[in-house]
Amino acid sequence: MDHPENRDILNFLEAAKVGNFSRAAVRLGMTQPSLTRSIHKLEAALGVSLFIRSKAGVRLTRAGNQLLPLTKELAENLDKIRRTLTQEDEELMGSFLIGCHSSVAIYSVNHFFPKVAAHFKRVEFQFVHDLSRKIVDNVIAGQIDFGIVINPVKHPDLVIKEIARDEIGFWRAEKTELDTLIYDPELSQAQWLLAKIEKKMRFKRFIKSSNLEVIAEIVAQGCGVGILPARVARARGNGELRLQSNDFPRFIDHLCGVYRADSKNPISMEISQLLLRSKI
Repeated sequence: MDHPENRDILNFLEAAKVGNFSRAAVRLGMTQPSLTRSIHKLEAALGVSLFIRSKAGVRLTRAGNQLLPLTKELAENLDKIRRTLTQEDEELMGSFLIGCHSSVAIYSVNHFFPKVAAHFKRVEFQFVHDLSRKIVDNVIAGQIDFGIVINPVKHPDLVIKEIARDEIGFWRAEKTELDTLIYDPELSQAQWLLAKIEKKMRFKRFIKSSNLEVIAEIVAQGCGVGILPARVARARGNGELRLQSNDFPRFIDHLCGVYRADSKNPISMEISQLLLRSKI
């Protein structure tokens, strides 16, 4: 019988957190059959069933609930041991570039950077803010160490870990100039949404900005309808912005962490693990 590995424990934790094998497999960067085999191996080694499976997803058995806190503690200890054993004789030094759109940074940086900055005290960190597609290109080229990006395209040189999802749509304030559209023309999602409503275009005036927070502010003042991610629109506070009617299309965004597949930098691994464990 195959003995469970550290990876099997981490897979169990992710499946328990998500409650769905398909979504957990995506977040772990593996196929669902591979995840299922990993869980079966752990169940066989322990001699118990850990999940109750249904069409709606999976939930923990009594044994699974008993195992959960133990594996969380074990995973944390294994992570500490791994960092200790792989740490070089001298503390890691140098510079590390993190790429992400400025709007993405606002709701993601707090989930990983304080711990990373505290752990790697002699590393100089630099944030590079740009469109996600440009950040991905720079990660592939080795010019950026780690990217937090939206909708990255699969590439053989990239490791891609899905972190969360968002939705881009048409947002407005209570009293709004409905014939005016406010958007970032450089966003591919905005271009896709505009193409979807081209035949029934209702807008006669266009206001453009490359800053999503600025767009949200202008929309909140009733100057027009804005194309915005839900996270940005809701961060405006006080429920001031709301989605346009259902006949307007929406675009699902996938927020991912990316780094080169040949990267051995422990900072990339640290950020990736922290983001996967976070609840963005």
